[in-house]
Amino acid sequence: MYTNAQRKNFFVRNLNKAVLAIGLIQAVLGILCVLAYGNHLQEIVLMNLHYGVFSNFIKLLFAIGMIVNLVLQIYPILEIFETWLPSIYGYGTNPN
Repeated sequence: MYTNAQRKNFFVRNLNKAVLAIGLIQAVLGILCVLAYGNHLQEIVLMNLHYGVFSNFIKLLFAIGMIVNLVLQIYPILEIFETWLPSIYGYGTNPN
């Protein structure tokens, strides 16, 4: 995404803001979990949920999020391979 950005400074500034916002949200949620569960707080957040339809729905969303996260992590690697493969195998070059 950074390589395709037209205004790289704008991209970096927005990326920093997004990372900061996500960090603040995680900190607030962490504090709320400690306040809600106290000493009974388990390290795996999904284990703190009571059994029921709502908790199963949250667990399903978590599983979908993990799958999407893996795909997003592979995307930059695929971009690198797209640039390397033509140069390795000679695709797109003129044989003359």
